Amino acid sequence: MIGPAYTMGFAREGYSQGLYYFMVIGWVGINYLIMAHFFTTRLYRKFPNALSAGDIIAGRDGHNSNTVRLAIGILTFMHMLFISVIMAKAGGILMSNVFGWPENIAVIATMVIITAYSYFGGIKATIITDAFQLAHFIILIPLLIMMMVIADAFSVGEYIEFTTVRMAKSAATFEWGTYFSVATTWLFLGMMHPTVVSRILASKSANTAKKSMIQTALFMFVWVLLMVTIGDLGRYLYPDIAINDQILLVLGSYHYPGIVHGIFVVAMMGVIMSTQDTILNNASVVFSSDIVSALKSNLPDDTKLLYSKLAIVAIGLASIVASQFVDSLINAFIILTALFIPTYLPIIVFSVYFTNPKWQSALVSMIVGIVSSLFWYF
Repeated sequence: MIGPAYTMGFAREGYSQGLYYFMVIGWVGINYLIMAHFFTTRLYRKFPNALSAGDIIAGRDGHNSNTVRLAIGILTFMHMLFISVIMAKAGGILMSNVFGWPENIAVIATMVIITAYSYFGGIKATIITDAFQLAHFIILIPLLIMMMVIADAFSVGEYIEFTTVRMAKSAATFEWGTYFSVATTWLFLGMMHPTVVSRILASKSANTAKKSMIQTALFMFVWVLLMVTIGDLGRYLYPDIAINDQILLVLGSYHYPGIVHGIFVVAMMGVIMSTQDTILNNASVVFSSDIVSALKSNLPDDTKLLYSKLAIVAIGLASIVASQFVDSLINAFIILTALFIPTYLPIIVFSVYFTNPKWQSALVSMIVGIVSSLFWYF
C-alpha cells in the first residue's frame, strides 16, 4: 500500500501544514477496517474463482457480459495507467535528486529498469522488491525521526511551542468543505478498489484476507503519523527548504550518515519500483483478461501472456511521456481517485450484495460515474 504519495507526499504535507495534517488525514486506514468487517469474507466466498474486478462484475457469477467486461477493463486499465504516470514522475524526482540528472532523463531511466524486470520477472520480481522495501523502511523511518530529535538544533520546549502555533494557524485557515470532499474520496479509496479486490481474491483464504485488511488499517495509521512528523520536524529545523516532493529526500541527506543514506536512497527506489511494478502487472492482466478476452474469446494462455507483456511495454512508454505533466504527487493521486472511484464502487458493491444483477445497470452506472466525475472536476 505504501508508495510515493504515502511517503514523499505525506512528508511534504507535514512540512507544509504541520501535525494538523495528521489530525485530518490520520483516519486514512478506516476504509480497510470497513472492508475487513463488511466486504472481504462475502466477496471471497461469493466469487471463489475470480481473479479481478472484471471477473466479479462480468464473470459467470456476476453479470456474465462481455460488454461489461470490456467496459470495466478499459476503465481499470486507464486508472492503472494514470497511477503508473504518477509513479514515473516520483521515480524521476528521486533519480534526479540522487544523481543530479535532468528529470526527464531520470524518468526514462527509472521506467526502463522497472519495465524490464516487470516484463521478465513478473509477480516474483514484485514480491522480492516489496519485501526488500519493507525490511528497510521499518528501520529507516523511525531512525530518521530519532536522528532529527537528537540534532543539536532541536529543543523539546521550542518544538512543542512551534508545532502548537502551526496547528492553530492551520486550523484557522482550514477549508472544511474541501476536506469533506477529500475525506470522502479517500475513505472510499480502498473499498472495492480493483487493485484491493485483486489482493483479497489472491489471498490464501477469506480469513487471511480479513486479517490483512485489519493489519493494513493499523499500519496506515502509524505510517501517516511517522511521515507527517518527519515533515513537521523538518520545517522546525530547516524552515527554508522549498516546498516540493523532494523534502523527504533532502531531510534524509541531512541526517543519515553516508552508507545509511545510500541504503535510504535504495529503499526509496524500492518504494517507487514496488508500486510501479505492481501496477504494471495488474494492468497487463486486466488488458489481456478483461479487454482482449472480451474482444477475442477462448484465447490460449500463451497468447494472453504475449498481450500482457506488450501492455507492460506500452504502459512504460506512455508513463514516460505523460509524467511531464504531473506537478504534485499527492494532488495527482487525490484527483485520480476522485475521478475513478465513482465508476467502480457502486457496481462492485451491488455485484457482491445483490442477486441476479443486470448488465445494463452496470454499464449505465459506469457511464454515469465517469461523466459525473468529469463534470464536477471541470
